[in-house]
Parts: sequence; C-alpha cells; structure tokens
Amino acid sequence: MPAGGEPMQVTVSRTQLTAFKTAAWQTKDAAEIYHSRTLNAPELFQIVRHDLFLRYVQRYAPAGARVLDLGCGTGLLSYALYDLGYDVVACDASQAMLDQLSAGGGDRKIELRLGNGFDIPAATGEFDLVVSRMFMQHFADWVLILREKARVTRSQGRVLFDFGNREHVELSFPNPVFQDDFPYSTDAAVPARYYAVCSEKEMQTAAAECGLEVEAIIPHGFLLNNIHFWNQVGRNGVDDFNCKLNELLADEGARKLLLFMEESFIAKLPKWSSYGNITALRRAP
Repeated sequence: MPAGGEPMQVTVSRTQLTAFKTAAWQTKDAAEIYHSRTLNAPELFQIVRHDLFLRYVQRYAPAGARVLDLGCGTGLLSYALYDLGYDVVACDASQAMLDQLSAGGGDRKIELRLGNGFDIPAATGEFDLVVSRMFMQHFADWVLILREKARVTRSQGRVLFDFGNREHVELSFPNPVFQDDFPYSTDAAVPARYYAVCSEKEMQTAAAECGLEVEAIIPHGFLLNNIHFWNQVGRNGVDDFNCKLNELLADEGARKLLLFMEESFIAKLPKWSSYGNITALRRAP
C-alpha cells in the first residue's frame, strides 16, 4: 500500500485480460475441473444456462441448421445441440477442453476446431447460427469477437449469446457484500471474476458496427445472481436461498414452472430486473 494509505490501483490491459482468460483452461486438470463443475452445477444454473438457452436456440434456428458453438468448453451445449438435430461445429481455444469434449461425446459426429473467438477458424458465411454461452463477456474487447461471429454467419443467419445487463448493475447500490462476494466483476483488475456488461443501446451500436441487427435482448435468469437480492441478504442469504431452491427444482413440475415464468413473464420485464440477458442478432443481407 502506498505511503498515503490509499489502496494501490492495479491496471490490467485488455491484452493482459484476454491472455489470462485464454490461458485459464488450457491444462487437462483445468478442463476436468470445469467439466465437473458445469455437469454438477445447481438445478437453477442448469435450467437457466442450459434448458432455457436451448429453447431460444430452437426459436431462432430450425433443426438441421449448421451451428457453431464458440467457446464450447467441454461440450455440454454442443452435445445437446447435436441431440436436437443440429449440424454442430465446436470451437475452443483450449485443446484440453476439446479433448474432454471428444472423450465424452460417444457416437456424436461433432466437428472440433481449435481456435479463439478473435480469429475464428471458419469460412465467411459458413454458419446458419453462431452460439456462445458464458463466453464472450469474459473479454473486455468482446466487440471484436462479435465482429468475427458476424463474419462467419451467413446472410440472414443468427448470432445468439448470453451477456450481462449494464442496466441491472448500475441500479444496484454500492454495497461491500456485492463488491467482495458477487461472482462477477466489471473491474478488469480482478480478471478471475471479470465479466463484461453492456446496455441495450451499447449492444445496438456494437451490432450495427458488425453488420448485425438486434432481434431481441431478453432478460433471463431472474433468480440467478440477481445483484439486488445479493445486496439485501449477502452471500450467506444467497447460499441458503439457493440450497432450498435446489431442493424444490429437483421436482419436474417446479422446473417446468420456472421455464414457463422465464419465457412468459421474466422475458418481458425491464432490462434492469435481471443481471443477464439473451441477445439474438441477425446478419444483415
């Protein structure tokens, strides 16, 4: 700490942040940890990040469409897309992730490509749909990834991904519980927790710059990492709530109810209501 007693400011460049995020999952052990954590995530996480996301995929692309799963990790989304009848190409910057995907894919015919989102190993206009889940917002220069997604998407094709709502973050009042314990941060000085956010206007501007049109920006995951709730009850309160919710969501009826609420009610709420959104963009002719 400097002599004046003020905390030292840490400056992390976008290049350093990108390098950190890219290197984080390169080893076999890291890939196995990632796979285990994702596979065994709580019910709420599975419903929002997996089941609900797939509902939106099916809304914007019919079965048989050629789909790129960018930042595929160990392939849980790629598997599901293949099982729904899509022609799937899975791409990740980590060979260890792709090895894990290949080992667990069984007889699924999923094409694997090693590469990163800033220089996607794909032909221009190759895909009907480009999806990514919990990927693009890891990077401060995410617009460069969006531009590459647009490049590899055919005319009138779609780009679909989750992202953080700036409206939600900015309406949460300052609170040490949020700053210290919330799983995501917009501060690049804490790269392990860094997650980019943007407003609806910012996304519209970025999309236009990349030759994309905004079809929908849909709030989702109302109960998942809601900052307003965190600020009221803190980590312990959130943990208690999630534990009870996990028990309830083991019931198939409760899962169906949550999906119904997400699609019919939460999707219609203002952007500030939920930390996350599903963004659907269309490639301009």
